[in-house]
Amino acid sequence: MMKNKITKMIRFGLVALSLLMFTIAAIQTVGAATKQKKSEKLQKKMTQVVGTDFIDVIVKPTAAWTSGLTTALNGKGAMLKKDYSNFAFKVYKIKRVDIDLIAGRSDVDFMTLDDTVKTLGHLTATTGADGIRTLNGTTNQIEGDGIGIVVVDSGVDTLHSSLKTKDGSATRVIFSQDFTGENRTDDVYGHGTHVAAMAAGNHSVSQGAYQGIAPTPTLSTCAF
Repeated sequence: MMKNKITKMIRFGLVALSLLMFTIAAIQTVGAATKQKKSEKLQKKMTQVVGTDFIDVIVKPTAAWTSGLTTALNGKGAMLKKDYSNFAFKVYKIKRVDIDLIAGRSDVDFMTLDDTVKTLGHLTATTGADGIRTLNGTTNQIEGDGIGIVVVDSGVDTLHSSLKTKDGSATRVIFSQDFTGENRTDDVYGHGTHVAAMAAGNHSVSQGAYQGIAPTPTLSTCAF
């Protein structure tokens, strides 16, 4: 009697386990089938153009880039815009009408719009530095002449163009001191140079978009 009960319990457990495994497999199958392969930005862009218009799309493969994917893209008249040596994805110009077909391939994991990246250059505007500089008029701006700034950080790249004089002929870093014991202040990490440029970077990068608060002071650096 006891043996029969144990047998029934084992059978019931096996049936329950089978049902559970089947349910999990079904959920995974549905999840895989409904995975969204197109970003929201790409979907929005597709509604704004006609079918024959080309859209710049970043195509990310499921694993390594395949020759079959290249053939499919070329067969649709897509044009390679950019590939990368350290990443598997590539940027293609693809007709809007062909994007869904490419996204449906098993060797494509995700597709997104290749957005244009723009410099913000808001530092001097949002801090009020632009307004302060012109208190003496536009011809005699307050830019930090005669001031010295000490940057205590990872060091400073003295050759960086943002830290040079207005005419670019010389660096404004006039003193460097190492406190790390490595006998170097050239900033292998980059953080100190970034901080120095926020405080005293000139207009040489991106047409002045990343100018610092005061673009003319001299700089001293202490590497810790």
